[in-house]
Amino acid sequence: MALLILLSGMAGEQEEAAVESYREEEELAQYQFVTAADEKVCEQCGPLDGHIYDELEVDDLFDYEVVTEEVLRANIHINCRCQLLRITAPAETIFPELM
Repeated sequence: MALLILLSGMAGEQEEAAVESYREEEELAQYQFVTAADEKVCEQCGPLDGHIYDELEVDDLFDYEVVTEEVLRANIHINCRCQLLRITAPAETIFPELM
């Protein structure tokens, strides 16, 4: 009986850790890389079109410039016209009263 209680407690702790890990991932904003989709799109930016990055990846991979809360200028190279468009927001900014 004691073993059963111990194992059920361990399972509960693992479940709580998994839920917390999921929440941490859930709270990150995501951005989609978008090109101008014309004949001037370069070889560097073209393959990135449509890719989705979380906010930590954006910080690591891009030398971006904030245009608005929803739009970042990617700055892959000089005269880059590409943008990172926010497609999600951290949970605390959506319904802070529910958190």
